[in-house]
Amino acid sequence: MQPYYYPIPKLTIALICGIFLSSYVSLEIHILLIVLGVTFCLGLFFHFKTSVYKSIISSYFLFLLFVVLGILTTKLQHPKTTKNHYSHFTKNEPETLLLCITKEMNPTTYNYRYIAKVLEINYQNSSGTILIEASKDTMVPTHNVDDLLFLKIQLSPISPPKNPHGFDYKKFLERKGVFHKISMHQNTTYVIRKGKKSINGMASLARNFIAKKIDKLHINPTAQAFLKAFYLGKRGEIPDEIKADYKNSGVIHILALSGLHVGILLKILEFLLYPLARTKKGRKIRSLLIIIILWSFAFVTGLSPSIVRAVTMFSCFALASGLNRESNSLNTLSISAFLLLILNPNYVYDVGFQLSYSAVLGILIVTPILNRLWLPKHVLIKSIATPLKVSVAAQLGILPLGLYYFHQFPGLFFLANLLVVPALVVCLWLGILIIIFEGFKISEWLAYGFENLIDLMNTSAHLVANFEFLLFKNITFDFYMMVLLYIIIVLFFKYVISKTFKKTILLLSFLFIISCQET
Repeated sequence: MQPYYYPIPKLTIALICGIFLSSYVSLEIHILLIVLGVTFCLGLFFHFKTSVYKSIISSYFLFLLFVVLGILTTKLQHPKTTKNHYSHFTKNEPETLLLCITKEMNPTTYNYRYIAKVLEINYQNSSGTILIEASKDTMVPTHNVDDLLFLKIQLSPISPPKNPHGFDYKKFLERKGVFHKISMHQNTTYVIRKGKKSINGMASLARNFIAKKIDKLHINPTAQAFLKAFYLGKRGEIPDEIKADYKNSGVIHILALSGLHVGILLKILEFLLYPLARTKKGRKIRSLLIIIILWSFAFVTGLSPSIVRAVTMFSCFALASGLNRESNSLNTLSISAFLLLILNPNYVYDVGFQLSYSAVLGILIVTPILNRLWLPKHVLIKSIATPLKVSVAAQLGILPLGLYYFHQFPGLFFLANLLVVPALVVCLWLGILIIIFEGFKISEWLAYGFENLIDLMNTSAHLVANFEFLLFKNITFDFYMMVLLYIIIVLFFKYVISKTFKKTILLLSFLFIISCQET
């Protein structure tokens, strides 16, 4: 083994450690650049120095190098490090602003919400982003991505959570570079005009075009709402009682346009384009087509951050398949995470990012172990066992995070996933065909099948959610308990693979520690 051979997952972990440490490191950027250079030079020195321990020492320096890189990248991308950030020019009074809307967020009960780029503040060229809350009054029209707003208004800080243990929306937005908001109502005076079309603007138009196309389909409103959730990420039209059933049964991820949907789409495309893989250089051509289609899907769904992350991740898997690198799944997953974190270090704090990668990591690591423990030969049992094992593996991957963020655990999650996920696969097929063949006779039959599948999914989620005694709520679970539970899961599977006295004692020790935490 070469001294500088170092698996990509470890380097990604080092980068993540650096991103987390950046909050506690107050060094200036030029100092960090010097530290980065010194670390690199020392690593090279020990790499070429003749020593029995040079492999270990150089590996430690490489790990440290990526920790420093994580700190430096986070510092460089912090919005306030730029000299023309709008916060440097605020006067704590009504400001004259020129804004460009860059993103339409999901609305609340009373407000439409947008993210806007600050182009000017008090006639001074500037940068940064702010949150716009526009009242749902009839006098305040909705805005589109790329619209330019010129107005004079007071900037307000984002409010911290009223409950000490509640979700910290202020910190959530700050990690996205949003530090202030403005509130628009029917008495707000402003000038609006169309700005230059951007990629996000064109993606938003494509998303709205498909939404209007779905509205014209001859299917019931609930089915329309699910189509928008599956393909556009708009789940606001789904009735609250249905969303509650999906949440309590442990399948709320079905309603969020995320890695699950992109993963299913990837498998559909691999199946449809399988004949290409049988030709010369067919695997590479198939991978290229899949990547193009996945990014086209991301575009028409509005280039939402969750879909961009998911498409990036699965594009890496498609590329690995085309290059015959499928055996290095963990490296492929780590490369996609590494690329995303280099582009935007704050992704590491995003709950969706954490859950997506934890779920896939659980599938890649735990499923092979479950296959060793139970691999049925009968076709019927195998068809049930395979999705069940994948569901269990994914749930184990996100279990500690789920308890930490949501403080509840649905006991029948595996049953709900077993009932709902196969129906979701068929729904995604039917949804595409319904939109394509809209206006043809076959679309009516497809719509009928889609509506009945949605009803079946909703009924299944409702039945599982009714077992309230198996839904454990209000679980006290802090950060340290989350870390301990991940350690226990790792130790448990190590024990299952190879039962030794040392592993038994270690597992029991951590179980005792976490039980003390609970008390």
